[in-house]
Amino acid sequence: SGQLTPLRLGDVDMHLAPHAFQRYRFCLEHPYGRIGITTSAKLPTIRVQPRAECLQGFGPRDAMRWFRNVLEDACGPVLFTVNRLDLFGDFQGWEIEGDSRHEFVCRAKSRHTYEEDGVFNGFIFGSRKSGTVLARIYDKTIESVESGSAYWKMIWGDAFDGNARVIRVEFELGRSGLREYGVNSPDEALDATGALWGSLTREWLTHRVPGTDQTKSRWAVSPAWESIRRARVGEDDWGIKRTYLGKRRG
Repeated sequence: SGQLTPLRLGDVDMHLAPHAFQRYRFCLEHPYGRIGITTSAKLPTIRVQPRAECLQGFGPRDAMRWFRNVLEDACGPVLFTVNRLDLFGDFQGWEIEGDSRHEFVCRAKSRHTYEEDGVFNGFIFGSRKSGTVLARIYDKTIESVESGSAYWKMIWGDAFDGNARVIRVEFELGRSGLREYGVNSPDEALDATGALWGSLTREWLTHRVPGTDQTKSRWAVSPAWESIRRARVGEDDWGIKRTYLGKRRG
């Protein structure tokens, strides 16, 4: 029928979706995220994907605890491993264009320039298929309008200049990339966010000031990228009601 079927998992109301969740045959939907369940012996029995609003509203550790409590009420003890981690920072005052792609030094060979209706909107470095690291640099002000995530202006607060665009620098670490860094559990991932950000912005991807040397890796790191390197990756919670109200307003 294409409709969601109401059900309860522990003490929480959820809906059973009429579709699968990637390789997971059963998909449970909740405003806070998605839970996949499978009987296959080749996959973990349960997969959890929190929504961005949940992660921002609760904070990542409390979001993880919420899902753990729901699952353990219904299934007993659950051991989580982490399959993907996204680290990002939002910045203003850094002007990049499509031609800036030549100013980046990256370990990944693959890089793409992203445009929409002929307007430059960012870069993608690396490939998700590798399961290691993928980096995105894009205009978050454009994306937040399109996605309706109006709560970002609340999070940016007084530092936000409405006349300037917000550039997001985001790293997506897949399972293989996390294992290379010795990260297995969600707590290990969250404990390592500062070190991971430092390594990724120092060794995996950098923005340089063009020089005369034929070897780009010897060009000086740009002042903007030095500021990005020094950014603090936090675990702040912004209020679950505020983020979801912001989503609805958007």
